[in-house]
Formats: sequence, C-alpha cells, structure tokens
Amino acid sequence: MFDKPDDQAGQPAPLPPDGIARGRIDNLDDGDAFIFHAVPGYLYAFRPAADSPVSPLLRVEDENGMPLVSRLIPLPQWTFTLTSFSSILWSPTQEGTYRLGVADDPDNFYGQPRPIGEYHITVDAVPFPSTPDTSAPLITPGESPVPNPSFANPQWFQFRAVQGALYSFSTSNHLRDHQLIQIISPDGAELADNNHGPFSSFDWLARSSGPFYIHVPSVDDTPYTLIMTRCLNDQPNGPEDVALPAHIHGSIDYNTRFVPSDQDVFRFHAVADRAYVVVDEDDDTSVFLNLLDQDHKPLLDDTDYNWGGATRWVAPYTGDYYLSISGHAFMRYHFTGPYSVFLAEAPPEEQVDEPVILKSGEKITGQMHYRFDSHEFRFKITQRQTYRFSGQLAPGA
Repeated sequence: MFDKPDDQAGQPAPLPPDGIARGRIDNLDDGDAFIFHAVPGYLYAFRPAADSPVSPLLRVEDENGMPLVSRLIPLPQWTFTLTSFSSILWSPTQEGTYRLGVADDPDNFYGQPRPIGEYHITVDAVPFPSTPDTSAPLITPGESPVPNPSFANPQWFQFRAVQGALYSFSTSNHLRDHQLIQIISPDGAELADNNHGPFSSFDWLARSSGPFYIHVPSVDDTPYTLIMTRCLNDQPNGPEDVALPAHIHGSIDYNTRFVPSDQDVFRFHAVADRAYVVVDEDDDTSVFLNLLDQDHKPLLDDTDYNWGGATRWVAPYTGDYYLSISGHAFMRYHFTGPYSVFLAEAPPEEQVDEPVILKSGEKITGQMHYRFDSHEFRFKITQRQTYRFSGQLAPGA
C-alpha cells in the first residue's frame, strides 16, 4: 500500500506491477500520485476497482504534474477547464514517464469534499488499432445504442461526412467519463477526441467529404448510447462571387465556443477611390460584418463600422474584395439563423462625404437608396430666431 504525503515525503510512488494503485486518502488535503511508463500505440484506462472502498477523482499528468486530459465547461462569463474525472481513457503521443494523480482536484469544481479512506485504482492497457474496422456499422446522425461495450474490444462506427458540416458527438449524460470518443481517418490517423473539448460533447468540423470512423473505447461494460448530430454548411466550397449591387441572403449554420464557427464569405469587385456601402437589412439577426482586402486582411477597424446602420467605405485599389459574415457570440449567446445584407457602390450623390449646403427658403430633393440611408445638410444661422424644417415623401413612398 502506498500513501502520500505522510510516509513518502511528498514523492510519487511507482505503480505496482499488478497495475493496481492502492492507497489511502487520510484527510481533506491529502492527495496521492503514482508514476508509470506509457508508450504510443496503447490505450490506457484508469478507474476505481469494483472493490474500492472509495472512488476519488483521477488525473493523468506528465512527469512535471501538468494535466494531459482536460474538458471544458462553458459558464456564463468564462470557460472552466476540468482536469479531474471519475475515470479516464487516454493514449500517449510519445513514450515516457507519466503520473496518475489520485484525489487530485485542485479547482474543486464539483464543490464536494474528497472521499477519505482506502482506494484501489486499476490501470489497464490494450493495443490501439493501427487501422479502422472497415466492417463497422454505417450510422447517420441520431442515436446509436451500444448494449455490450468492452474495454478490450472498443466499439467502431463509420459515417459519411459532408465537407463544411459541423458534427457533435456525445454519450449518455450519466456516463460522460466512461467513454473516449475518437474521430479516425480512413488511414488510421486520429483527427479529434473528447479528451480536449467540451465536457458534455465535442464538435468536429469536416474539412472534406467522405468516409470517416468513430472509435469509442469504454472503461467498463455499462451500456451506453452514442449521440451524433450534424449542422450542414450552406457555403462549403469557399467564397461565393457576387455582382454589385447585391442583396446577399444566407445563414449562420453553427456558432460555437470551441471550433471555428460558420463564416460565409462573398467576393466582389470594387474600383479604387469609389465609395461603397454595406448594410445589415434584418432587425432579427445578429451578425458581424467584416470587409477584407485581396489578402483577406481587414479593411476597417471595429470602430469604423456603423453597427445598426449603414457602413460607408472607400476602396483603396481596384480589384477583388471580400465580405465576411459571421454570427455574434457573447457569453452563452451564439447567433445562428438566416441573414440579409445589402452591398453596393454608393449612389453618385453620396460619393463625396460632404454635407449639402441648405439655404433658407430653398427646397432640396433627394432619394433614399437603401435601408439606413441618410443625408447630411449644413446651414448657417445669422441671428437668433425660430427655424422650421419641413419635408414630404413622394406619392406612394
């Protein structure tokens, strides 16, 4: 039996040959650590044994004590990183010495006292497959029950990904620590997993269309359900060309904290020294507009945009430009849905950004060309008196 820090002066104990870390948590401040050797190509499982009197939280760390498995919990104003779990499935990227932390929950996210008493933690390892199981069942977005999981024989699925689509993966809510979900390419490369993403699920953005595989090791034989959802992208093939003037319609299909969110890009031609306007035409949307040059660098600062109005800008050169449209994201609010944006060259009378001189008794006619269009007038006051301004719309306007 190994116990830290009382009888080991704060030093980690070596993992016993039988692969069971035994010890005791003596008080609320006690926490143990064991060192072990791990190599790539193997999948390791850490969990309390069936006969363990208490079940402390676990951490996998490098030899310096830095956590290697983490999941993110989005809170209203920040994101909390969770590094301690009831069980862990993990595969190293390089051979070396690692640490298993027992009752190691430095942030105490759960707000619960550490369990005091003896523990038995089992550490198992199985070879990681070099290629996916091509006979795995083909699934579509939805729920896929797994009634007989096994750590020694992990479950495989395959699915047909669509380029630009966002996929989300999770398992039954009460078993979030029991499964490792990995996205595997046809050549066996791991593309993503849930050891470095949101706690309840993780998102994966398909960069290409084609077959991909889901590898789901489980720490025990408790039945679970794999849940897969998909959000298709209405602009999966890069920038879309538009001719001015243009009423641009599209949708923000997904908007998350942890992967690149949906961003629609439109390419258009503009002439040097000519003025242009861009307007969000829908009051019910919450989109961010960003004008980019031919190198995809921003043309304007955030303060140059007239949010809730029309933004006017002058093209610095003749050539291609880009309009990027994405959803606003603030705390837990992430806009998704349809949008409508107007992009055009400013009309002749608005090419010069100077107010029109207005004289007393003079009538001026003009036209509103687009939503939030506005005209400025300048007039001179020669003496203190009451002034009246009046105007009217054309019939039918």
